[in-house]
Amino acid sequence: MKNIMNVSIRLILVILFLFIFSCATTPQEKKTPIVDAGYFAVEPPYGTWPPYDVWSCQVDKELGFIRFEKAKYSCVPGFRRFVGWTLIQVFRNGVKQEGWHISEEEVADNFRSEEENIMRLEGGAKGEYKVKGVKKNVTTIGGKKLYFMSYKTGTPFKIFGGGKIIKAVLYLYFLPDFKENHIFYGFLFLESHVTGSLVTFDVELIYPVINSLKIKNP
Repeated sequence: MKNIMNVSIRLILVILFLFIFSCATTPQEKKTPIVDAGYFAVEPPYGTWPPYDVWSCQVDKELGFIRFEKAKYSCVPGFRRFVGWTLIQVFRNGVKQEGWHISEEEVADNFRSEEENIMRLEGGAKGEYKVKGVKKNVTTIGGKKLYFMSYKTGTPFKIFGGGKIIKAVLYLYFLPDFKENHIFYGFLFLESHVTGSLVTFDVELIYPVINSLKIKNP
């Protein structure tokens, strides 16, 4: 979308670039689990310290995002096997001046549609995955009006290595003064797992992160 700043976040591709970074933690920081990205800050999905050590955290103040990641393991009693990742990403985005006349509903629709189109084109062109079950609507979490898009992708099953299933929900939040500052925020919850794994999809892990959003510099 030409009016939106920053290149599309390519939601489905983010799982391919999982970097393991640890947030700096001092004894004082462990008492106040806040992650600062410059313009905004959020609390981690785990809420309190510990278990901070089971999650990794990447912060990019220049691009304006915070990413939390955690390895997923099979929940079969007595058997621990790596099966995928849980990812939560918070990002800041905005609308270019030539698009300031566009309403938040239109911006949300255009952003979600562009992300869906990119996933379908890239997945189809490479034959690596298919996008399924896309749903778009509006919801409220912690008093925030959120435009969301949920979806699922699947990669072909292979005898050696198996297939991969990804379930995700993207939430877009527009500030009350969006018409003045033209800034909005995104929250992505994404879980991947190997086909056939007995794992759960717990999207409520992102709720405390959404609720904790603090805007520092409009």
